[in-house]
Amino acid sequence: MENSLMTLTYHVSDNDFTRAGEASSDVKNKLKKLGVPPDIVRKVAIAMYEGEINMVIHAGGGHVTATVTPSSGASSSLCTRVKSIWSSMPPEAT
Repeated sequence: MENSLMTLTYHVSDNDFTRAGEASSDVKNKLKKLGVPPDIVRKVAIAMYEGEINMVIHAGGGHVTATVTPSSGASSSLCTRVKSIWSSMPPEAT
């Protein structure tokens, strides 16, 4: 994003349960350092973690991108995108 304050991108590997949740944990820690309110940090971390776990279990892995963009005034916006390798069912399931 053009005017972003911070953009973080992570790779999520298929069936790698030992590393599942690393992206959400890292984003959570960075948002805390930026002073984002705890309730928002918690909601973002939970949503990202669920997306990561779904990618690990069901979707062949994927990528997570979190972008923080300054808005007018004292607020900022946060956009997280979770993109799996498969857009629907895995090839062997069809």
